[in-house]
This record gives sequence, C-alpha cells and structure tokens, in this order.
Amino acid sequence: MCGTEPSDSANYLRLIVPALIAGVSCVGIVDLATFGYAGSAYGFSLLWSLVLLFFFSFFILQITAQVGLATKCGFLSNIKMRYGHFVAVFVAFLISSANVAIITAEIAGSSSLLSSIVGFSIALWAPLLSLLICVLSVKSYSQTIKNVLVMTSFIMIVCVPAAILSSPPLGGLVRGFLSVEFHPSRDFMLTLMAIIGTQISGDSLLFEASEASKKPKGYGVLTLEFVGMMVGVFMGILVDASILITCASQLYPKGLVIDSVEEAILALKPALGDVVVYMLAFGAVASSFLRSAVAAISNLKILDELVDDLAEVLRIRAAILSGWKIILASVSFLIAPLFLAFGASPLKLVINASALTCVLSPIPLIFLSLLFTGIRFPEDVHAGLVKAFCWFITIIISVISVVGLAFTAFG
Repeated sequence: MCGTEPSDSANYLRLIVPALIAGVSCVGIVDLATFGYAGSAYGFSLLWSLVLLFFFSFFILQITAQVGLATKCGFLSNIKMRYGHFVAVFVAFLISSANVAIITAEIAGSSSLLSSIVGFSIALWAPLLSLLICVLSVKSYSQTIKNVLVMTSFIMIVCVPAAILSSPPLGGLVRGFLSVEFHPSRDFMLTLMAIIGTQISGDSLLFEASEASKKPKGYGVLTLEFVGMMVGVFMGILVDASILITCASQLYPKGLVIDSVEEAILALKPALGDVVVYMLAFGAVASSFLRSAVAAISNLKILDELVDDLAEVLRIRAAILSGWKIILASVSFLIAPLFLAFGASPLKLVINASALTCVLSPIPLIFLSLLFTGIRFPEDVHAGLVKAFCWFITIIISVISVVGLAFTAFG
C-alpha cells in the first residue's frame, strides 16, 4: 500500500500540472474581449453562465472521450458508420465553419491589440498574422515553438490576482454566480452566445474522440485523466471569470462599456501596472496563435475527410475535389483581413464570430448525444445519469442558440 501511494500521487501530478498550464494558456484575446465586454456592459449578471460553462465543457470533453474509447473511432467516423456519408459531410461542414469563426475571431482580436501596442495599421497586421498562422498549421510547427507559445500565454494567470485587487463587492459576486439574470435584448443574447462559443467548439469533439480512440480498451484509463481534465477546464474558466469580474468592478459602476479589444486589457492596468499588462497582451497573442493553429489543423483534417465523403456521395473521383481543399483552407484565413479592411469593428467581429461558434454547435452535440446514448457500457460503468446529462447540455445550448438567433434577427 505504501509503495503505491507515491506512484499514484506522481501520476496525478503529471496530469494536473500540464492540465493547469494548458487550461490557462487556452485563454486568449477572444476571452479578454468577450468577458471584458460582458463585465463592462452587464456587471456581474453573467457570472452564472460560467458555472454552467464549467460543467458543460467538462462533461462534453469526458463524454466525447468515452465515445472514442468505446468505439475506437473518431467522432466523424462514428457518424459516417451510423448515419451515412451525407450526414457526416453536413456535421463536418458545421464543425469546419465553427473553426473558421474561431480563426476569424483570433486574427481580428490579435490584429487590433498588436496595432494598439506595437503600431502600424490593423490592415497590415491581419494578413500578416493570417500568413503566419497558415504557415504554422501547414508546416506542423515544432514542439519547441509550441512550448514557447504555451509558456508565454501562461501569463494570463495574472488575471486572477487582478480580479482580487479590483476589490469586487462580495454581494454582487454571490448574486452573479447564484442568480440567473436575463436581459431580453439582442446584445445580451449575443454576448451570452459569445461566452459559450469561447469554450464549446467542434474541434474539441474531434480531438478528444480521436485521442481516446487510440487508448487501450477499458474505461479505467479515463479515471486518472478525469482529475487533470477537471483542473484544466476549471483554471481556464477561472481566468475568464477573473476578466469579467475585473471589468465589472472597474468599468460597469462608471457606465463605461469597452468599445475595443485593447480597452479590455487597459481595464486590468490599475490592478497590474503597465509592464504586466504589456506582458499580458503578448501572452494573449501567443494564446491566439495556439488556438488558431489548432483550429486550422483541425480544418485541414476535416477537409481531407470531406473530399473522400463528398466523392462517395457524388460518386466521383476524390482527385477531382482535392483542389477545392486548398481553396477552402485558404478562405478561412482571409475572412478577418477582408472584414477589417472594409472597416469592421474588431471587437464586434470577435463577439459575433464567437457567437456563431455557439450557434453551430447544437447539431454536432445532438449527434454526440445520439452516439453516447447508443453505446452499451459495462455494468460497472454507471452511464445512465451521464447520458441524461448529455442530453440536458445539448438541449440547453440548443435553446440558447435558437433564442439568440431569434433575438439577433428580430430583436
């Protein structure tokens, strides 16, 4: 017994430390802009959504991993086997579109921030960043570059002490976390969808299912990873909550609503000082590079499958469609530069793109729920409650997306 305890502790430590770093480094410019705007516009009234988001993110990742482990296949492969090529193409298109929205949001936010702190126009930064992210994703950047970006983006952890130093009122925090406030307006629903879109995205479904499918058979393999995954999700959302709390404390009482990405950074300056804020800005840019590259690599893999699936559906040779893969992959890097060149607000582009990611998520989540519900688990795996919760998450996100679309169209 004594001999196994250090080993178990070491295993947990090996999972928790990387998960903590990864959770924080996933927070970038899109989170700064979205949660900064939410705090400045609505105070603490959207904190409750982060509580839901924590459970949603964790359970979706865990359920997706179980689907991959049980079937030994990736997410799209499972859909293809059970529902056919046409459905797989449709779901792949939705996930790919969400990835494009992620890339667009990250490029728009990074361009705006770099233009503010370094100089030069957004019109110059946007295509330059698009080119760099394209090279990183196509060339499969080295582990050294990835490590540098991860460690640079870990500076986002300073948002947590910034929230504490902003001296938020305890009563406001408690009400924000425990009471569900709803404002029947287009902007509120768009902000709520953007908050969900920063965490819930299709590329995570593909990644988790694919990684789990490579693991040895047996559900015990996920038990150890449960803790690491929970820590990573919690740390990411803790930093997001800190951004919202800081802006709600510093800006909302004064009636100041942020109008640009850089204003979200400046809201942290009173608590952190100039030097740390500049470090934070570059950490956010590093995080955006990471997330954009992951989304772009995910899209390239999806497009590989789409070419084969469309060829099967249309009964033509895959080589005829292969040229379109390059065209479609290039388009994902051009949207942000084009919108910004025509004068679009970077902050609005970030929030709208993040909200679009939320809107595109219900149908992939419905198929995830169908796949998970259809799996026969061993008797020692108590999956009944988890299956019910899987559908609960899917329904809630679907309702928010539909209501949000209605407010966006008619509000």
